[in-house]
Amino acid sequence: MNSTNGSSETNNEILKLKVEYLQKRLEQTLQHSQAATKLIYLVDGAVLGFCYFIIKEFDKNPISLSLAAFL
Repeated sequence: MNSTNGSSETNNEILKLKVEYLQKRLEQTLQHSQAATKLIYLVDGAVLGFCYFIIKEFDKNPISLSLAAFL
């Protein structure tokens, strides 16, 4: 009976370690996703700003100006 009880405790410890590992991985994935999202918004803003500048500076067509105002 002692070996069964010891085996059960070992299995519980292994399960606890697996859960802790998965929680840590999930936290790291969440942090990475949040950082990547911020970077995507930054790049998106830079691209839209560049498009606005190009349209406004190089094309004086009223339609292009309204498109630049929309951006």
